[in-house]
Amino acid sequence: MLPPEAAPRVRINVVAADTLENDTISTPNTLARTAVSEYVLFDPSAEVMRPSFQAFWKEHGELNRSWPAIKGTFFSRAGFRLDARRGELVVSKCGEHRTEEELFVLRYERDELGTRGLDTRIAKLEARLIERASLPRTRSEE
Repeated sequence: MLPPEAAPRVRINVVAADTLENDTISTPNTLARTAVSEYVLFDPSAEVMRPSFQAFWKEHGELNRSWPAIKGTFFSRAGFRLDARRGELVVSKCGEHRTEEELFVLRYERDELGTRGLDTRIAKLEARLIERASLPRTRSEE
């Protein structure tokens, strides 16, 4: 096992029937004690694990489930987005993960659940992401 300072920041596991218990119980408990801050599970067959795409963020020493991952999308603190589509993971760049996640949830509530009155909040978050994308990055953000 790697020492905590050498552990990867993000861990992605492709789940199979013979590794499911380890991937969902043992590995998260082990990773919670390391420097891994994000853990992603993916079942490309969608036959072994429900939902077939799950992701977790570490906060306060525990791995906590990311709600958008249940809908097939994960916003990493490392600046990328994972989308599970038709048995594949698609990676793309994203902005600040908390803003991206909040925007995702608001759009879902508006578009899928029909919640009214969210357009102003959505526009503010979109503007914040555009503004941050146009600002020069500091060394600590790279």
